[in-house]
Parts: sequence; structure tokens; C-alpha cells
Amino acid sequence: MIKVVNANIVAANAFLTTKQDVLEKELIKKYVDKVREKTNYKTDFFIGGFDTTLFAKQYDFIFNIDKCNENIYILTDVKDRRVLKGYFRRGLPKKFIEILKETGKELIEEQLEVEKQKQLIKKV
Repeated sequence: MIKVVNANIVAANAFLTTKQDVLEKELIKKYVDKVREKTNYKTDFFIGGFDTTLFAKQYDFIFNIDKCNENIYILTDVKDRRVLKGYFRRGLPKKFIEILKETGKELIEEQLEVEKQKQLIKKV
């Protein structure tokens, strides 16, 4: 039996797994896409479509979009990781949480590599 997981729950976990308070919209979308690649039709989990604007609107009591409309950040009232874990991981199977953590680690590693490349280009 396939368990459908809301893509917005996956997106919120991007903040938990990367331990970031602010993420670019594109990074959140990339995170959801990577988790979707690892789960859909390969596991018992299915993740549907995702839209960053709808995500921010649905959880406007936790997240907000910056003035440039490029980043989503956690509101200061709910920066406690335990609150986020309770809200966005409750009921998720351990196997799925491991996929989320693994993807967050990969995303951070990719971002570090991009930053290294930018630094090398600046030096040249």
C-alpha cells in the first residue's frame, strides 16, 4: 500500500535536515524533487506536486517569503527545531525520515561545492 506524503511536509523538512533558517525557493524545490526521485515508484511513498508560493501561504504561521521573493525563512516565533519536528515529522515512518535526512545532507554538500567553485572563480 502506497502512502501519499504531502510535498509541503517534505519542503518543511528541508529546513530541518539542512539546519538552515533561510533557504532559497529554488533549493527547496530542488530538495522536494530529489526526495521525489528517491521515493516515487521506488518505495511505498508517493510525493505529489509542489509550489513554493502555495507552501508559504499554507504555512504562513511558520514561514514567510522575503521582499525579493527569492527566499523563504522561518518566523522567529517558531525557530525551535522541536516545534518544527513535532509539526512536520509526526506520523512519518523512520524509513522516510532517513530519506529526508540523506537528501538534506546531499543538498548541503552540493551547496558547499558550489560555494567552493565561486571562490575559485573569484581568485582567478
